[in-house]
This record gives sequence, C-alpha cells and structure tokens, in this order.
Amino acid sequence: MDYILEIAKLGTIIIIGLIGAFLVFGFIIGEIQKESNKYIVRIFGEKGIFIVHAIGTPIHELSHLLMCLLFGHKVKEIKLFRPIASKSDGVLGYVKSSSNTKNIYQNIGNFFIGAAPLFIGGVIIFLAMFLFLPESLRIVLGSSSLSIKLIVKTIFSLYNIKTIRFWIFIFITIGISTSMSLSKEDIMTSKRGALYLAILSYFVAFVIIVFNINTVAIFKFLKVYNYIFISIFLIGTISSICTFLLVKIISFIKF
Repeated sequence: MDYILEIAKLGTIIIIGLIGAFLVFGFIIGEIQKESNKYIVRIFGEKGIFIVHAIGTPIHELSHLLMCLLFGHKVKEIKLFRPIASKSDGVLGYVKSSSNTKNIYQNIGNFFIGAAPLFIGGVIIFLAMFLFLPESLRIVLGSSSLSIKLIVKTIFSLYNIKTIRFWIFIFITIGISTSMSLSKEDIMTSKRGALYLAILSYFVAFVIIVFNINTVAIFKFLKVYNYIFISIFLIGTISSICTFLLVKIISFIKF
C-alpha cells in the first residue's frame, strides 16, 4: 500500500512539473487575449483583428508545424494566415496533420503540438528581448527569484523607454502576445498528449520507487525545466497584459 501511495505521489509531482506551467499560463494568457480582442474590435472593428494578428497568427501556425515535424507527425495542409476566408468560419490559420496512434512518441507529441504557440511565442519574445533589451534580460536571468514586479520594473525602465529599441521590442511582443492563446482544437490536441504524458510519468514513478532509484536528478531536471518555461511564460504574460492595457486605454480615449 505504501508503494502505491509513493508511486501516486511521485507520478503526480512529475506530471504537474511537466505540464503545470503550460496549464496555468495557457489559461491566463488566453483570458487576457479574449479581453484584448474585445477592445481591438471596439476600436478598429473586425478588420482590427486581422491587422493585429497579421504577425502573431503565422508564428502561431508555424509553431504547430515545427512541433509536428519534431514529433514525426505527417503534415497534410497548412494555412499561415487566411483573413478573407476566416470571415466565414472564424479560423485565421491552421495546420492539419496526422499521426500513428500506436506510436507513443507521436502521441506524447500531441501535447507539445497543441501547446506550441505558448512556448514558441514566448521564445520569440525572449529572443526579441535578447536582441533589443539585452541588459534587461541579463538582470532578469541573473535574479535569484522570478517576479512580475522585477520583470516590469526592468523592461519598463526610464532608460529603456527613451530608446527606439524598446519600442521595436514592444511592437514585436504585441504582435506575438495577441496570438499566443490556444484554440479549442489546440486544447483538445494537448489533452490527448497530456494523457500519454501522465501515463509515462506514473510509469517512471513506478520504476523509481520499485528499484529505489535516487530522485535527485529528476527533481533537478524539473527545477531547470520549470525555471526556463516560467521565465518565458512570465514575459509572455506581461506582454499580453501590456497589450490589454494599451488597447483598453485607447478604447476609453476614443470613445
């Protein structure tokens, strides 16, 4: 009985460590984007969505494509941006793919394929910060603890705001952050992959407990893994919040 409880406990820790950040930040960024889109439509009309998503949507779809290729899925069709056709179905872009349902690696890949816009979008914002605000990035990465206050204070410093590099960074992050949220199809794809990740996590926990394997390496991996993803997601979330505040302010001024 003790073995079962230990396996369940360790397996749960592993699966939460692997997908917890994706679930939390995916929900937060999705809700922020929904509110931002409402104000964008209010300010610019339906065409405003097309303009704002012209940068983010192709990157959103390319992120799905990248993960499809990485996990061996067969890509059938891809549309990076379809503003005209989307008027009839509301779909700005898509990637259609297929996989071998008996292949565990490809099944696990469904989680990362579905959640790819969160990660890839965050990585691009991270790279934009590296290129345009390297000193701010150095301060954030050099901190012993992550916090929204630190990131905001560092990025929106008076020194940065005075530079053209800062505004280029803001332009890029607004374009990316407005398309980082997951569609219903993305969420369904991720759910299928999450199931296999959960099975794998509990299997790994079973092996570790039964054979009395040291868990130090596992927890060290999860710590580094989450530090990287949470850093990226925090920057993406802050970018989404800034976009929301900006369009909300413009909306109040205009109306």
